[in-house]
Amino acid sequence: MKKNRHDHRPVMKTIWPGQPGSIGQMRRFGKDLVCVRYRHDAQGDVRYTTVELIIDHARIPSHGSERRLVNVGKIDDIRMRARAMSLGAQWQPQTRQWRMSIKIAKALGLIA
Repeated sequence: MKKNRHDHRPVMKTIWPGQPGSIGQMRRFGKDLVCVRYRHDAQGDVRYTTVELIIDHARIPSHGSERRLVNVGKIDDIRMRARAMSLGAQWQPQTRQWRMSIKIAKALGLIA
């Protein structure tokens, strides 16, 4: 991972919305403001003010069991095997089985 130019600037203080020091940023960013942080440079001569913002939000599907992985034995049909691979199934040579989400296995009719 590439290092950010701010990595060497430690956070000296974190301020949450509503606390003194965050009011101006709250006016600027509104409900998307998560916090305000003050950082100092390596020598301690310069203070940097940074903000953390919410830039997107989405519901997480509640189908937790649909993401569970299962092993499926040999798939003889070449088209079915190609479809499984295109959906993310992976062949596990050590177990000689296909590894895929339960959702994919159900969609392909490989499990009930």
